[in-house]
Amino acid sequence: MKTFMTTLCCVALMAQVSFAQTQTETYNKQEDKLKTNSTETREHVQNNQNTYQSGNAQAKYMGSNKLIGAYIYGPNEETVGDINSIMLDKDGKIGYAIVGIGGVAGVGETEIAVPWQVFNCKCEVKDGEKCCRATLPMTAEQLEKAPALEASEYADLENQSWLERNAKFYGVDASAAAASRGSMLCLTELDGLQLTGNKAMETAASDGTQKTYTSSDRDEDADLGTIEEVVIDVQDHKASYVVVGDDSGVVSERHVAIPFSKIQFSKKDGEYCAKIAATASDLKTATEVTPGEYKELDSESVRRQIDNGLTSR
Repeated sequence: MKTFMTTLCCVALMAQVSFAQTQTETYNKQEDKLKTNSTETREHVQNNQNTYQSGNAQAKYMGSNKLIGAYIYGPNEETVGDINSIMLDKDGKIGYAIVGIGGVAGVGETEIAVPWQVFNCKCEVKDGEKCCRATLPMTAEQLEKAPALEASEYADLENQSWLERNAKFYGVDASAAAASRGSMLCLTELDGLQLTGNKAMETAASDGTQKTYTSSDRDEDADLGTIEEVVIDVQDHKASYVVVGDDSGVVSERHVAIPFSKIQFSKKDGEYCAKIAATASDLKTATEVTPGEYKELDSESVRRQIDNGLTSR
């Protein structure tokens, strides 16, 4: 009996040891897996941060405030001018950069219209911040001989003979310049515009049901917010998005991105107007972005979400 009990205790002890070893191995495997997943996640995040901070093909969306005022460098890395504004067509394609040359701190400078295809403009990322790197294959002395913009509100860009002379100076196709006549938008004039849209209203029908009308039904507009910036795709040479801030306070607390193509810009009596076929409720569901770097726009999935939102009514 004593021998039997001893044997039974040994078996039980061995079972406990075996179970403990199994539990330890299982725990270690789970811990190793968690460590691996954690490491992979950290590496993935770190790789994304390193890729973004070092500059990459996706870092191509830049707010207009990063472009306006940017220095332009010539062949010898000398500063040959600075970007005063950008001229777009109604589809958002960039036509010209309005460049200031000469003068001191903007005083006494001359403005010229440089065709955008002459530029080499990149979105560089330094210390996590995007900046514009614009270069021209021309020296400051050469640019001094360019046709100057002399008419108010850049009306020279409506003059066919001036456009042809300007195109000849830069060696670009004059027909492309002519095609943009009468449809140019000045980028710096778009910032600060009030965006208007449809005003949704409900009225009772004779049968007691509710019907929702929009401003297109009643010829009324609603203020939806303020255009705070236009986001440029410097690789595709076009305005891609418009950032709209709400008007709930002195400083906008919410900023949403809207495809440039969904906003109708017009000019009447020298004043720009911006309108969209959407309501305030529609904008509440629009994709929110962070002012400044707009890093969200570097994500293809976010851009797809924005592009597919605010379906025209």
